[in-house]
Amino acid sequence: IAAARAQDWTGFGAALARYQGQMAELGVSDETLDRIIADARAMPGLLAAKISGSGLGDCVLALGARPEGFTPVAVAEEGLVIDD
Repeated sequence: IAAARAQDWTGFGAALARYQGQMAELGVSDETLDRIIADARAMPGLLAAKISGSGLGDCVLALGARPEGFTPVAVAEEGLVIDD
């Protein structure tokens, strides 16, 4: 949280990567999610990728440069805002 507030995106990415390692150790990441994370980590400009929430959930969060063909989104205090 402190790294994000300071806009230290490299530090924030490192924290997310450590957190994903802990989630994997807990066994809450399955083979499909692990493959999605591995594919994301192969993208140029990626700082981190991790499962959402408590794992075995609904998505993978990736932090870094937006790959071509992906839709940018903004997260606001009131929730997710998608700019069309």
